[in-house]
Amino acid sequence: MGSTFYGSAESLIGSAFQIENTVQIFRDNPELGLLVPPVPTFGRHFHEAEDGWHGRYEEVRTVADALGFTFPVLKGDMPPVWPAGGSYWAKVSVLREIYESHEVSDVLRREIRLPDESHVRADSELVMLILPYLFQSRKQMTGTVTGSHYASVQLTNLDYELRENNKVLFEKIRPGAWWEVLKKLDRIGEKV
Repeated sequence: MGSTFYGSAESLIGSAFQIENTVQIFRDNPELGLLVPPVPTFGRHFHEAEDGWHGRYEEVRTVADALGFTFPVLKGDMPPVWPAGGSYWAKVSVLREIYESHEVSDVLRREIRLPDESHVRADSELVMLILPYLFQSRKQMTGTVTGSHYASVQLTNLDYELRENNKVLFEKIRPGAWWEVLKKLDRIGEKV
């Protein structure tokens, strides 16, 4: 958990300048509602994140449908932008509106069942996954924010992840073999 906290803290409040800059970004962009740190892509988090939804896409869809969202919540190539560590920058007026909304709280109480206290962490994760969509449903933009120091840590982690994934892939097939597959697919496409 320490590295997740470190990453969130560095991304959100890494320096006084970064804090001032983030506050100014909110002032300059009235349509901005939520900024979150990058989702961790290292260690156990890479495994837990799965496709970015932490194995909870169907639950998020259920809550989104129950809230009557008119925009798509799709499981595609782009993982959701959500506060994985529970920390974020948010426009307080919109956050208050979300938390005071009886419709939202009723749906969350109905869709998130708490059979015992051991499920509190998992259910707070579901709330964090739906939070960006709650902001978007109020015509507020969401995004990812990080500072220059933690950005370099993220790039180092992503580079390592790519190299390790390539090692596994290249053990199965030789480097460059995918170009041949693409060429074959292009030839098949030409025939269709």
